Amino acid sequence: SSETIRDADQGEMEYARWYGVTLNLPNGEILHLGGRDENRSVSPTPEVFNAETGFRSLDDATMVNFGGLAYFPHAWVNSKGDVILLEPSGREMYRMTTEGTGTYEKIGEYPFVSNAHMPSIMYEQDMVARMANDGGLWVANIAEDVPTWTRVAQMDKDRYDGGMVMLADGRIAVAGGSEGFLSLNNANKTIEVWDPRDNSVEILAEGAIERLYHASEILLPDGTIFVGGGGATGPLNNTSFAIIAADCLYDEAGARANR
Repeated sequence: SSETIRDADQGEMEYARWYGVTLNLPNGEILHLGGRDENRSVSPTPEVFNAETGFRSLDDATMVNFGGLAYFPHAWVNSKGDVILLEPSGREMYRMTTEGTGTYEKIGEYPFVSNAHMPSIMYEQDMVARMANDGGLWVANIAEDVPTWTRVAQMDKDRYDGGMVMLADGRIAVAGGSEGFLSLNNANKTIEVWDPRDNSVEILAEGAIERLYHASEILLPDGTIFVGGGGATGPLNNTSFAIIAADCLYDEAGARANR
């Protein structure tokens, strides 16, 4: 089958979303957060897309005083349907609701330093992991009224522009990155794996090339992970990718297991 890309019949967003974030909501709507326009002016008012009625602005959820709004707000939907946001540049946490014109409130601060380009992931319902600038891995239950963050593991700190992806057995792989933006200094070719069950960390594999800005990490239907791209707008422009088969896909004899 094939799909055709076309303009939505329901109209366009009111605000530009360069470097913004998109979240699927439990009711089937789609939330658009943050970003900026071609003049680098940020877009503080979120918008929700409804397939029948089009876009609506969440005017009462305008993200005032949110540090790093223009660059990849770290945000997830919890089991209550609330959106929990972490400042990409700063330490404040916020709760947003999306019904009607929305609501927005500060709910606390997190106890570590992490910039917008360090990876994070929701690894099970309500449980979020985020990497600090020093490589510390912190987790929290975002369904709590005020999420409490706990440091559970130490990973390699050179993961600026790295990414996280879930393996088929529930462990989390961390790939790519370096010590800074568009930098080959201490570029990290290893794929580390964190196990949420016992907080152990191990090296799964080492890649052949550096994966920096714009790299992607995706769990594929057969349980392997795609690690590709990275580098544009420099110092690399990788158009290659690797397929990684983790140890959980093999039996004790080293053959692919029948999962």
